[in-house]
Amino acid sequence: MTEYLRALWVWSPQHLSNLEEKKKLFEFCKQEKITHLYYQVIFNEKSFPHLTASVEGYEHYRDFIREAHSLKIKVYALNSRPHGVLRKGHAKIMAEIKALTEFNNKSRPEEQFDGAHYAFDIYMLDGFSGKSIRTFLVQLLQICKRARNFLFMRRPHLNFSVDMPFWFLTHQKGPLPRLVFDLRWKEAGEHLLDQ
Repeated sequence: MTEYLRALWVWSPQHLSNLEEKKKLFEFCKQEKITHLYYQVIFNEKSFPHLTASVEGYEHYRDFIREAHSLKIKVYALNSRPHGVLRKGHAKIMAEIKALTEFNNKSRPEEQFDGAHYAFDIYMLDGFSGKSIRTFLVQLLQICKRARNFLFMRRPHLNFSVDMPFWFLTHQKGPLPRLVFDLRWKEAGEHLLDQ
């Protein structure tokens, strides 16, 4: 029998510090056979002397991850940063990725995130239209490659994934522009699948 990945996005984890709410979530996961939770992580950021980030509330996340893992549910740190796609936002994404590796380094195996997952939602950015789409897509591919390469070198078991809207492969107004990335000519969705 084939087992499928069944995922749930948790965008407001603050209420899960309530034990009853957390119990309801895990009961729902069990009932619906959820295999992956994409769980929003809150980061503390500092910009001096250089940009750094840290995971806010270590113990909350450790407890949650440990309980999820006991139920055979993988937990990915989730964040949404449309502006993180832009080159000027890449440093924030990388600071968060580094913070997740530090979190995992300081946590027991059963308390570690299984991956980092971003909902970049670049279509929400001003200017995501016409000829500029190609520029946005190249920057998206660049930050994905940079984050994956960093994780591969530092934490090979910490996965990196992104939401990919269904229309990345066939845009509602026709296919997205094909573009060259890593010396290959393809549509953006195909490049993301390659990563």
